[in-house]
Amino acid sequence: MLKKLAAFLTVALVILLSGCSQAPQKSGGSSSAEAVKITSSAPAQASTPAVSSSKTTSSKAVHESADPKVIKDYTEASEYYTKKDYTSAVEKCDAALAIDPECYEALNIKGASKYYASGDPQQGLPLINKCIELNPNYQYGYFNKALIYKGKKDWDTSIGLFNKVIELAPDNAWAYYGISTIYADRNMVSESLQYLKKAIEVDPSVKETAKVQSHYDRMRNNEEFKALVK
Repeated sequence: MLKKLAAFLTVALVILLSGCSQAPQKSGGSSSAEAVKITSSAPAQASTPAVSSSKTTSSKAVHESADPKVIKDYTEASEYYTKKDYTSAVEKCDAALAIDPECYEALNIKGASKYYASGDPQQGLPLINKCIELNPNYQYGYFNKALIYKGKKDWDTSIGLFNKVIELAPDNAWAYYGISTIYADRNMVSESLQYLKKAIEVDPSVKETAKVQSHYDRMRNNEEFKALVK
């Protein structure tokens, strides 16, 4: 079950960063720029509220829950999220949270789902902030928060949150990639290539995404870019 859940989370992360430069559209959150990632073994997945150390140690992860229904509901929520069925994802997260109100993973997916469904950052941020409050070391909470701020074009905040992901999970290729796309959108070529190179070093499959995403359209003839993605 845990391997299956990890697989869904990884897929969701990749889907979610494929076009993370724009906010989702109101029509169900299916904008082409919505691809960014959510939670998985890829770092997620970014300014967060302070939390007491007691909360850090007491809040339990869904995969540690003694109740198999929490795991089942959260796993199904992840599946719905990857399919962009945000209504069903929220319903499954609510079912998990009814049993375990401190299931920060469910809060994270619910927050991301509500954001993409509505296009309104305030629909998602309070839930993701609560997720991070419960577990300040949960990389995917920061990752999804970074994506929301990226959609708001609050570049500096988004970069800071992606860097928090990297601090927690230096092997999160998609956090490096997220920063690279921000710099690409700002036409900061040197900085963008620096982070793209790091992302590819961590996960060579990143280059396949970079080949097709519009973030890098202005770099298509750049020799360093071409060498990185070849």
